[in-house]
Amino acid sequence: MPEKPHNFWQELKRRKVVRVITVYAAAAFVIIELTNNITEPLSLPEWVPSLVIVLLAIGLLISIVMSWVYDITPEGVQKTKRSTKDSSETKQPSSLGWKISTYISILVIIAFTVFYIMSNIKQSSNKYILEGSIAVLPFKSLSDNPEKQYLADGVMDAILLHLSKIENLHVIARTSVEQYRETTKTATVIGEELNVAYVLEGSFQKYGDNARLIVQLIKTIDGGHQWSNEYNREWKNIFSVQSEVAHTIANELNAVITPKEKKEIDIIPTGNLEAYNIYLKGRFFWHRRTEEDLEKSIYYFNQAIKLDTNYALAYTGLADAYFILPWYSSYPSNDAFIKAKKYAEKALSINQNIAEAHSALGSLAIYHEHNWKLAEEELKQAIKLNPNYYVAHQAYYELLSISGRNSEAEDQINLAIKYNPNFFVILQQRADFHYREGKYLEAIEDCKKVLEIKYWFPSMSCIFNSYIKLGKDIEALDQLKAIIINIDSNNYDNLLDEIYLTSGINGVIYWYIDWLIKHSSPEFIDSDYIIARLYAIVGNDQKTLEYLERIIDSNKLQKLYIKREPDFNILKTDPRYISMLKEMGL
Repeated sequence: MPEKPHNFWQELKRRKVVRVITVYAAAAFVIIELTNNITEPLSLPEWVPSLVIVLLAIGLLISIVMSWVYDITPEGVQKTKRSTKDSSETKQPSSLGWKISTYISILVIIAFTVFYIMSNIKQSSNKYILEGSIAVLPFKSLSDNPEKQYLADGVMDAILLHLSKIENLHVIARTSVEQYRETTKTATVIGEELNVAYVLEGSFQKYGDNARLIVQLIKTIDGGHQWSNEYNREWKNIFSVQSEVAHTIANELNAVITPKEKKEIDIIPTGNLEAYNIYLKGRFFWHRRTEEDLEKSIYYFNQAIKLDTNYALAYTGLADAYFILPWYSSYPSNDAFIKAKKYAEKALSINQNIAEAHSALGSLAIYHEHNWKLAEEELKQAIKLNPNYYVAHQAYYELLSISGRNSEAEDQINLAIKYNPNFFVILQQRADFHYREGKYLEAIEDCKKVLEIKYWFPSMSCIFNSYIKLGKDIEALDQLKAIIINIDSNNYDNLLDEIYLTSGINGVIYWYIDWLIKHSSPEFIDSDYIIARLYAIVGNDQKTLEYLERIIDSNKLQKLYIKREPDFNILKTDPRYISMLKEMGL
């Protein structure tokens, strides 16, 4: 009985089946690798590699059968003759080597096939996740006048807003696509970076009373065109063009538009084209987020309202501008919030279904009125009206975080990042969330993502604090040196090394606090809060309380974050601290 497997092995070798398998395995591996490497550059269909795998598997079976039945001889292809020799005579010294070679070859084929199938399953899963996802890239202006760019941006914003109202679509926010305005990256690369299946490119020009819009929908998986069109219409028909493009894209992405969504998309926001033109200028400056630009946006929104007193979007623009103005300037928050609420309510009195206005009221309920119930109602309504509106998810995260509902808060901040993956503010908020949860490595990772987008002091500070919590004093020291050198021209490296050697990391933190107190910088808008946290980290409860009281007395917006900050737990039994929380309804 033991001889039978051995005899069969010898027969496989005699009929050259072993040799065929070995050579075939090597050749198949090369063919599969070559196919994978040329599929994307040559824009071959995505099913080509799978087809090659199947054909090679079939070819292997055929080759094994043919090599068993036939043999190549000097006289040509002949049917293999039966063996007449004893198995012992056919035994060759190299049989072990042939066995090993064959086993390895077969294992290579099996392993590669399994790996390829698993990769395809994973890729298919990703494709399923990406189905119906799109990024609207910044439109190019075809006008020779660079000042007309606001028109192209406005048309882009309108189409993006229409698409974001469709629940079945996953639409990336403008903030995350702005980086691709002058990019040379391909649609495939952009798709990978934003995790979307499609990108919409466009260009726009207004000339006289006419307008030209050119759009193309591109599949990011292979860079192929899904759909494209050119619209040459009168300027007065610009609203119907924007709606038409949104409907067509939704159809191309197989997204179902509900009757309610269709009604919202088809609404004509104003009958005054000049008011619309001025409103677009307001949004153009609003997106820049500087004090000067926000004031310009307020001016233009007011001008648009003068031309059309029922222009709901212009009132929404004013609400948005006044709400964020205190975050980017020294404008009194109380005055700004009162105006923001007035304009948001006016917008909703004209159209109850404006998600941005509901979101503004929700945010105002948090920071101005401390009305947590109203805030949640308004933010849920905003998300219902526009599931893709990252601002509402971001504000809802802030409400849940302040209220201590951390699990729900994490879901909302992740949704905000899903719809706006490259917005540094949201990434920093998630970093802060990780820090409060004690996930310091995750906090550092998110902060580093922020710093890839732009230099931002809160991210540098968060990394410093995280290293301290991890007990990585040397890394914390190096991070502090990096913070200082970006703000102060003096070199304190040697001094900081000496302080660390004599007083440890706590001595370094005390020096840092003194440095922050002595230096004023636009980056230190929340310096009192930063200092309070540093005092808490070194365990100085009296100084921590002193700075928290300064935050409360000056009515700074950061006061709502006090309860959720675990560093302040050193005060949790202090009567004055408890009184602070009660005063804010926390």
